[in-house]
Amino acid sequence: MIGDYLKKLREENDVSLEEISLRTNIKITYLSALEYEDYSALPSELYIKGFITSYVKSLDIDPKEAVSIYNGNGGNGRKSPKKASLPQCVKPLKFQLDDVKSTSRSKTYLYITITLLIVLSVILVPVILNSKLIK
Repeated sequence: MIGDYLKKLREENDVSLEEISLRTNIKITYLSALEYEDYSALPSELYIKGFITSYVKSLDIDPKEAVSIYNGNGGNGRKSPKKASLPQCVKPLKFQLDDVKSTSRSKTYLYITITLLIVLSVILVPVILNSKLIK
């Protein structure tokens, strides 16, 4: 249905697929797939709706009707992917973020410790060497 509608609009406006491709920056193969309703050649449904909108706007026509025709046909026939449920053993995101925070704290403590060791060695090494030289 949507393919016939788009093709009819394009032909009524005497515009080629190449011209629509130039106006919309959509590949001709995608535009042709829209007209033939070959949804397997098209990316996700979000892109399809965007392509339809751009296609119709390039003809200076309001895209609401075209999108409603597409939606009225049940979209592209693909089922929306179901949200995957996490297995029980996977930690919730909150705990994973807490782990990252504790790792950054550990790194901070490590840098402080290394800095203190360097400062102490700069101070103590000359003192120890001077005391050995005095003897």
